[in-house]
Amino acid sequence: MSVVPGGQLLFLLGHIKKYYPDSFARVYFVGIPWFFHAIWSWVKPMLAKHAQDKAVFIDEGNGLAGLAEYVEPRWLLQRYGGEAVYTPGTD
Repeated sequence: MSVVPGGQLLFLLGHIKKYYPDSFARVYFVGIPWFFHAIWSWVKPMLAKHAQDKAVFIDEGNGLAGLAEYVEPRWLLQRYGGEAVYTPGTD
């Protein structure tokens, strides 16, 4: 799993907020490192309420069934409990 440094994360969030304010219905964070929750608690107050509500955190330790609430199994990768198969180089 790769880790995004805090500065890059803030840059990315700022960029998305500025250029794509309502482009995403939701953003799913699956199995993120523990320290991201600390970063999120710092960044969250800077975002509008509707932007905060778009972030969905799914903990792999609690099972990935939570993703099924938001994503149809046919679109969800098998590694997350869905039916979709990803073959590198075919995207």
